[in-house]
Parts: sequence; C-alpha cells; structure tokens
Amino acid sequence: MNRIIFWDFDGTLGYRIDGMWSAAMHEALRELHPECAHSASDMKLYVQTGFPWHTPHIPHTDIKDADSFWERLQPIFASGYADLGYDPGFCERCSQLVRHKYVHPDKWALFPDTREALQLLREDGWTHVIISNHVPELHSIAEHLGLMPLISAVINSAEVGYEKPHPEIFRIALARMGMPATTWMVGDNFEADVKGAERAGIPAILARKHHELAERRVETILEVAELVTR
Repeated sequence: MNRIIFWDFDGTLGYRIDGMWSAAMHEALRELHPECAHSASDMKLYVQTGFPWHTPHIPHTDIKDADSFWERLQPIFASGYADLGYDPGFCERCSQLVRHKYVHPDKWALFPDTREALQLLREDGWTHVIISNHVPELHSIAEHLGLMPLISAVINSAEVGYEKPHPEIFRIALARMGMPATTWMVGDNFEADVKGAERAGIPAILARKHHELAERRVETILEVAELVTR
C-alpha cells in the first residue's frame, strides 16, 4: 500500500540560518551599504504583508516562472527601503539583491532530527513529499541540503499557484501521488499545515510548535513514526 507523509519545509524539515525575509533584506542592504545603521529588526515591519502566503485564499496561477514570482515581491522590499530613507535607485538595487541573498544555499540548514526521521520512516515503507509555501528555488535548496534522495516529490506553492491552507494545493498533491489511501501532513503552522490538511481530509500533526487546538503534536519529528503507525 502506498503510504504518504506530506511535509512542510520551513520550520519543519529545515530553516534559514540567519533569519527569514527581514534578515535577507538586511543582508542585501549591508552588502550595498556596509556602514548602514539599520538592523534586521528594522526590516520586519515591511515583510508582514504582500507575499502570496499572506492572502492564501487568492490563487496566483498567473505567475508562470521564477522571475515573475520575484518581480511581484521586489516592490515590497523597495518600499521598505524607501521608508527607511534610501533613494529610489538604491532601493531598486537592494530589492533585486534580496532574491539572491534569500535563496543562497549556504543560508539554509536541516534540523538535526530531519534526516534520521525521514530515513527511519522510509525504511518502514513511507513515501515523503514536501508541500510548502515557498520560493521557486525550494527544490534546489533541498538538493543542496542533500534532502532529495529521501523526497519523492515537491509540491511548491510558487509553482502550482496555491498557498496552504488553500484546499487546491492539497488536492494537487494527492492527485500527483496517485490518490494514496493513507496520508498524513506534518508541519509547524497550525492554520496552514494542520487545519489546511484536515479540511482536505488529511490527518495532520503539528511539529515543533504548541497550539491548544492541535489534536496531535510532536516536539521532534522523530516522534512522527509513533503517531502514524498507531
């Protein structure tokens, strides 16, 4: 029997070492203006809205390639830099550099338990699939981390045009995997991963986070095996 575990990526299997979007904005700023007085904390205000996952009820199937995806985000970064007082030309250069800073493979890492957990579950007959709200470069990031030998497919919101918890991304994942009879979803976001999957008929496990409404949760994903084999 084909048994599938759908995994979130950010915060579940891996993470960006020095921080997420505000950190990448700061890294770009520091490269072009090493003497800047601003910190990554100063950037946080500017990455709270405007990303596709901030409006997951709205599909973005019109974005057809990586360049188009990043072109949608660059005005967010440029606006933030402008609000901090930088001139338009500098803001444009900085906003373009954020992409390269964010996706640089050396900025990403796996959690210490990730590889062991996936390997043990695979030996027990489980197939692993990533379902992630992410940037188009996720597959190459996962490859750099040596994750892909353990992963059978990557369902990336940047490619399919739907963000978790939108039900369509889960339907796409199920269809691509041949509508398996046994599925689970594991992720660190209660609304996107747990409730999104459950609304699509997939039982879910909250990983690495606490939420009072989570029926199933684990501190480490090594504990997932115990729950999915009950």
